[in-house]
Amino acid sequence: MWEKVRSAKPAQAKLENEKLLKLIKGKIADVVFKHDASRIIQTCLKLGTPEQRTIVFNELKDHVGELCRNRYASFLMNKLIKYCDKTQRSLLVSKLSGKVTKMLRNADSAAVIQYVYSNDAVNARQKRALLKECYGPQFQMLQVLFMC
Repeated sequence: MWEKVRSAKPAQAKLENEKLLKLIKGKIADVVFKHDASRIIQTCLKLGTPEQRTIVFNELKDHVGELCRNRYASFLMNKLIKYCDKTQRSLLVSKLSGKVTKMLRNADSAAVIQYVYSNDAVNARQKRALLKECYGPQFQMLQVLFMC
């Protein structure tokens, strides 16, 4: 079925994508951690309508940390950041905050942080917030002191 979605013409791909999403709806969080299944969800995001992307987003928004750390699901996380709308993207980035330094120690999650930071996925304020986490607690404490 995934092969039909990938190779179909755009109009046909939307119909096939809808059928595919009906099959995996409610199980997306379980499916994304496998190599081939992660690609299926990525294709659903790429070819899906905004409503279909919202379905995928809603099922995965509580699993952001796990998605970033997993070798195959980290690619899906990049697709979520790329194809979701601004409010969904902001929510994903906010779920990354407070964990950036820990995530930079893992190659897969570091790639997600790099993707977020290097693309136009987030605004300058969000990029600064991610970068500030790398400076450590002393910097953040001094920043709070000087802002008063």
